[in-house]
Amino acid sequence: MLSMKTSVHAKDAGDYYGQDDYYLEKTGYWYGHDELMKTLRLSGDGEVEPDVFTKLLQGYHPRGGEPPIAIVENAGDDGRRGGTYFTFSAPKFVSILSFQDERIRKAFDTAVQRSLDYVESFIQVRHKRNGVVSIEKTGKAVFAVFNHATTRPPEEDETPDPQLHAHCVMANLTVDSDGQFIGTSGKNQKCR
Repeated sequence: MLSMKTSVHAKDAGDYYGQDDYYLEKTGYWYGHDELMKTLRLSGDGEVEPDVFTKLLQGYHPRGGEPPIAIVENAGDDGRRGGTYFTFSAPKFVSILSFQDERIRKAFDTAVQRSLDYVESFIQVRHKRNGVVSIEKTGKAVFAVFNHATTRPPEEDETPDPQLHAHCVMANLTVDSDGQFIGTSGKNQKCR
């Protein structure tokens, strides 16, 4: 199952994964287009660090120094849409079986990555040049992925239920054909 939240506000990015340390209890990883990941100096082998994640969603270069280096026009604006949030969830019986067989977790992770590849194939930007609006398909995105095997504990002393799922945040930026960072366009961006 997939659920999607269309907007993660950049102003909330710093707090987003700090909630009850739930998201940070498991190390996340970066996933996405190789060229874009290389440009941003993110590695699929590297963990998602909270400060790097926050800078990226706020529109700053994640590995830039201080002061932060803006890579999109509205970097740091409170109203900036920092990203799009996806949660992929396996059925309960699959979640239970995943505790007995690591291959199930690997298959789930592969399914999540293939789904993200599909989403990425629809990424586009909107340009306005000389009064003419055009849409350019870039097919480049970067995601922070956090895998979990259980639900949040209902109460402090209670045991969480098995629930294999992945939280994925797609940063609101891509690179256009001119090599410029730009926010993604939500207009006409439909997965069919």
